[in-house]
Amino acid sequence: MIYSNWNMKTEKIICCFRLQFVTLLLMVSMVLPTVMWAAINPTKPSSGDGSSSNPYQISTAAHLYWFAGLVNGTLTDGTAKNTAACAKLTANITVNSGVLKSDGTINSGSVSGFTAWTPIGYFNSSSDYACYNGTFDGNGKTISGLYLDNKNMSYIGLFGYSSGTIKNVGVVDSYFKGYVYIGGVCGYNAGTVKLCYSKSYLYGSNIGGVCGLNYPGAVITNCYSTGIIKGGENVGGVCGANTNASITNCHNIGSLSGSTSVGSVCGNNTGTVSNCYYDNVKCTIKGINSSDVSGQAEGKSTTQFQIGEVCYLLSQGSTVSDGENTTYYSGSVWGQQLGTDNYPVFGDYKVIKAAKGNNNTYWATFSNQSSDMDLSDLTVYTAKVSEGILTLTPCTDNIVAKGEGVLVKGN
Repeated sequence: MIYSNWNMKTEKIICCFRLQFVTLLLMVSMVLPTVMWAAINPTKPSSGDGSSSNPYQISTAAHLYWFAGLVNGTLTDGTAKNTAACAKLTANITVNSGVLKSDGTINSGSVSGFTAWTPIGYFNSSSDYACYNGTFDGNGKTISGLYLDNKNMSYIGLFGYSSGTIKNVGVVDSYFKGYVYIGGVCGYNAGTVKLCYSKSYLYGSNIGGVCGLNYPGAVITNCYSTGIIKGGENVGGVCGANTNASITNCHNIGSLSGSTSVGSVCGNNTGTVSNCYYDNVKCTIKGINSSDVSGQAEGKSTTQFQIGEVCYLLSQGSTVSDGENTTYYSGSVWGQQLGTDNYPVFGDYKVIKAAKGNNNTYWATFSNQSSDMDLSDLTVYTAKVSEGILTLTPCTDNIVAKGEGVLVKGN
């Protein structure tokens, strides 16, 4: 009888514990979804209607996730799928912080805390796809900390599948690992990608620093990559496979490796590649499928990048203004402030080419696109060539007017 009473008490204690545990589980189940979604709750931008004349104004990660849901048709607020919606970034956006370590590899210790990214545009089958065909203007901003790790997934990048226009955006501190068609900016490009760059870690096949595959008739122009790329077949520093498409005025200073059809600019090319370059010190694989072709894809040393030589070469192939964004770029889209920028970038402050003179002095060409600038710490000259004779005239105030090109001398 005593044993029986002890057993009954024990059962009561166990039942009480089970009740408390179930209650706790119910409480957690109600809290967890809120916690999980609280990090990035897709939110419609307050400005813009998605038209080309009034694009959605995206300034937060919540806006970006909402836009991806709009294009992919996965919003739960009743908003219909719209693959032609246009958007414009109005601020730099960070989804996750510290995705990559300082050496460019994945920060594996923090992976469990990263919010996963779903690319804008996808392709599952001929009856289940969302091909983006609007205009996405990055407005010179960056999107940082995108993270996607799914070895069975294809069409991966900021955009997964696009036939629209993607421009003026940098994808940085991001990690994309998948099966096929993977790019820092766009996995599968059937449209135009221009004035974009990627500083990401990429893993898969048909994979490129900017785009994984460039579909027939598609264009990649004035773009660059500085990240790490590891893949199987069709691996490229800028584009993995360029299929009867065009790649112009691009460069890559990132490292890459692969098994078949690997190139520091393009892995597998059946289209047009012109005026593209790569750092042959950081990457020993040649430009297009392990070969260099003059005028198409050529290796340059780290020093040649640093002194502005590559910037000069790129600028010769891109002297026409963007036309759609002259606020940001006029003349050549490429610039480089020597001593600060180790490679060509997009911007208004441009030192195009430099050479060393006597007594540890340096000469460089300089153009200022945005506003007047005081270069009082340098000697500034205007240059005039007449009948083969170069005449340099010192500027008395060292003020370089907007849009003026000059020669500068300093140490």
